[in-house]
Amino acid sequence: MAYQMKPDPSQIRQRIRRLEDSLGSLVAQLLAERGPLRRGSFVTLQRKCGKATCHCAHGPGHPAPYLSTRCEGRTRLFYLTPEVRDQVAEEAGRYRTFRQRRALLAQRMRAILASVDELAEALENPAPLVGKRGQARRRGRSARSD
Repeated sequence: MAYQMKPDPSQIRQRIRRLEDSLGSLVAQLLAERGPLRRGSFVTLQRKCGKATCHCAHGPGHPAPYLSTRCEGRTRLFYLTPEVRDQVAEEAGRYRTFRQRRALLAQRMRAILASVDELAEALENPAPLVGKRGQARRRGRSARSD
């Protein structure tokens, strides 16, 4: 059996510290968000108005803003009036940014846990405890066979 060298624990500790340092700014960004956030995506669809003489009857339709979101287990499109369009687009963008940062936080936390497990493995002593003759010690009379 070939001897396999374990990773250097000090390098693993340094990696954990770097990951830990990167968490600080990410958590600060998440905590700085004051909302409101709106779940969903702001989309613009091309719609036809239905007039036979309009340009949309034979070409691209009129742009129409919608919020695409999950509601009651299904994806729904909600038409956005001009009064709320900009506000909803901003809230949906902030929601998307928040979720991306949360995913990055989860990814870094998993990396930290994997590194901590690697550190534990690197620090572990695999040698079994043995007695004087190279065998595990037995105690008591029930271990003897006479």
